[in-house]
Amino acid sequence: MAANAEKPGSIRVSQDVAASRRSIAGDSEIHRPSRPENDLRQSIADTTLDPGHPREWRPADSALTKQVYQQLLGLNPFKSSFLSLYRNLETRGEYGTAILGALLAAAAGVPLPIMFVIFGKIINSFPPPEDELRTRIGQLLGVAAAYFVITTVYMSSFGRVGEKIAINLREKLLRCLLSLDQAYYDTHDLDVTSLLTAKIETIQVGTSEKVGIFIQSIAYFVAAFVVGFILNAKLTGILLAAVIPAMIIIVATGSAWISKLSKRLTTCTEQANGVLESALRSVKVVQAFDFEDSISRQHLVHLEESAVSGIRKAIVAASVLGLMYFVAYAANGLAFYVGSGMAKDGGAG
Repeated sequence: MAANAEKPGSIRVSQDVAASRRSIAGDSEIHRPSRPENDLRQSIADTTLDPGHPREWRPADSALTKQVYQQLLGLNPFKSSFLSLYRNLETRGEYGTAILGALLAAAAGVPLPIMFVIFGKIINSFPPPEDELRTRIGQLLGVAAAYFVITTVYMSSFGRVGEKIAINLREKLLRCLLSLDQAYYDTHDLDVTSLLTAKIETIQVGTSEKVGIFIQSIAYFVAAFVVGFILNAKLTGILLAAVIPAMIIIVATGSAWISKLSKRLTTCTEQANGVLESALRSVKVVQAFDFEDSISRQHLVHLEESAVSGIRKAIVAASVLGLMYFVAYAANGLAFYVGSGMAKDGGAG
């Protein structure tokens, strides 16, 4: 009993320690808001920036930043139209340059059919008198000069517009990237180089001279058939029925294949760049764990897939272009064959 009995002093000390612990716990409960244990653990887990176990970072304004992140990563849920790219123009002068380029591109499709009409008049009166020949040559030179000026102005206008769109997009994208949290860069594989260079350059190419060439081609198509129906409706109808369906089939099928292969090529290139950038950022870890060979093989696999996709894209694009030229020259042959029978009574031009 004597061994099991405690001294009165030790009992008093233990009671004082227990009371002080309860007091400290009570004070901490007063100054610390009540929070369930599971919520506290979840909060700690959510804010962990362990690079070995990355977790999604959820900032306070998740609605706005989620939309921005999706746009940065190419996951924009809003299917924007092509014309929405021109909303990146800021001043009235830039919008005026774009409108001027579109109008002049449409006008650039008209001179070529007019030149054909002049050639036709020369052939109808062949050999033409000297005065008439001088007049026709002057008309051809005037149409050619107008065509040169119009083409130069609309090409320059669309080139300027494409550059301004690219500059404005880079500035907006850079401001957005600088406003992102560092935690987002630590937990997401963001290819900033590809965003600022390759993707912006693609937008610049798609909003500059190619738009003017497309508008000019549409205007030339309409003007050529209008002039053709005025001169000879029967021959123009035969060519229209023979050429247009073949061109639509070739362009539609070839464009779908080229677009699919282009996306595949871009994906493989981005994956290869991502592997390379990740290895360079963590070069010490790669060297420490001897990952050089495995990362090199992974990078080589993506490069080989990119090369295969590029070769297939080149073959399909060349085939489409060859078929288009074949249809164009076949249409010329058909026109000469059918037109030669119609020109027996005159009107060869």
